[in-house]
Amino acid sequence: QFRAGGPYPAPAFDTAHNKLDVLVADIRGTYAGMYFYALDPATLSVAFTSSIPGGNGDRFEGELSAAPNGRLDASFYDRGYSANELVDLTYATSSDGGHTWRQARVTPQGFDPSAWGVPSGSSFRPFIGDYNGMTLLGGQALPIWTDIRGANPNYPGWEMDSMTVPGTTGGGGVRFDRRTKQGLDIAPYPFRSELNTNISQAKYRFPWTPALAIDPFDSRTIYFGGQVLFRSTDRGSSWQVIS
Repeated sequence: QFRAGGPYPAPAFDTAHNKLDVLVADIRGTYAGMYFYALDPATLSVAFTSSIPGGNGDRFEGELSAAPNGRLDASFYDRGYSANELVDLTYATSSDGGHTWRQARVTPQGFDPSAWGVPSGSSFRPFIGDYNGMTLLGGQALPIWTDIRGANPNYPGWEMDSMTVPGTTGGGGVRFDRRTKQGLDIAPYPFRSELNTNISQAKYRFPWTPALAIDPFDSRTIYFGGQVLFRSTDRGSSWQVIS
C-alpha cells in the first residue's frame, strides 16, 4: 500500500470563467478515473461535471491549474499504458472550461513504485510519494511528479549516486544512496529530540515540507530552510546557520 494523493481533491480557480474547479480521483467502474467538477464560487453549487476519458488502468493523484485565459491543465498518475502494471504520468488540457479534454503521455516509460522507496532502517519501504504539483510559466504548463526510473543504474539517464530528501516539520532530512538503498540522517538539527516540544519552545522551526536547494554549480553545497537558513558544504554532514 502507498500513501498517495489519490483521494485528495485538486482545486483551481478559473478567473476567466469565474468558477471554482476541482479534479478528483474516484473508482466508478473497473478502474480509478479522474473526474472534474465546476462550481459556482458564490454558492458552491455544481454547474457541471465531466471526466477525463481513461484507458485500461487506474488514474490517481491528480493536479490541476487554471491559466489566466481559462485554459485548464491537469496531470495525474496513469497505469493505463501497461495494463495496470506500471505507473506513468499523463497530461490533460481543456480549452473550453473543462467540458472536453485532450491528453498525452508525459513519461517515456513506466516505473514500479514497489521496487524503490524511502529509507527504513538498513532497507527501504515502498512509497510512491504524494508531493506532485502543477505550475504555469507563461503559456506553458509544468507538471512536477515523483518518478524513480532514474534510480536504476542501468537506466540511460543515470547520473547521480544519491538524492537528498527534505523531511518533516521538525527539520529532518535524509541523504539516500539509490544504489545501495542506504539512508543517512542529515538533519541540520537533532529534530527528534524536540518532536514532542511545543513549537514555540523549539530552537528551530520548519514547515511541513522544508525548503531544500542544491547549488547548481557545486552539488556538495545544500541549503535548508527553516526560520533561519542553513548551509552545508559537505552534502549535509555538517551545517552552518547563515541568516
